[in-house]
Amino acid sequence: MTSSHARLHPDRSPVDRRRWRPRDLRRRTLPDLEEAGIITAEGDTIALTDDWREALEAERRAKGEIEADELAEEDRKRRSRAYRDRDKTPVSKPSAAGMAAVKRSHDKRAEHIAEHNEHQAKARAAELAAKSFAKRYVHDRLQALGRIRLGLLQEILRDADGSPSYALPAARSLGCTVERLPEYGNSEFVFAPREWAA
Repeated sequence: MTSSHARLHPDRSPVDRRRWRPRDLRRRTLPDLEEAGIITAEGDTIALTDDWREALEAERRAKGEIEADELAEEDRKRRSRAYRDRDKTPVSKPSAAGMAAVKRSHDKRAEHIAEHNEHQAKARAAELAAKSFAKRYVHDRLQALGRIRLGLLQEILRDADGSPSYALPAARSLGCTVERLPEYGNSEFVFAPREWAA
């Protein structure tokens, strides 16, 4: 049945009769096709109607065949893509909750870095202040005394709320000399520069 002029006689069909029986075709299939306006049946003669293509399309659409074909085609494409990409590692997209957690982590890290930098800045400022104080203190003591035992200088610097460890570096930065005096048990003494006495 390829056109409106084609004819088919069920009892004379060349199709292998072991696979179907003419009476099954007349009872089960042809009435539905005739009702849909796809064929006309006159006695034992069956013919396609003039608008059989449109009628067939409408019947397929009404029974959901076209939609089923479209879904099948989408499924075929999906399976084809899955087969094509079978060796690729799937790329997962982070969830909104995951992105929020990452942002919180970055914010907390930035806060900790800022706190650390602030602490370091304060520590450097305190160290500079302590060194500056020690230098002024050592200068004042040596300018007044001319010389002083290093141990004593460290003790009085501590008593003045300074850092004893800064006493010797401060003295050397001022150009002072350090000598051991045998008459004082070989103790180290800090001497003011000679130009201070001038």
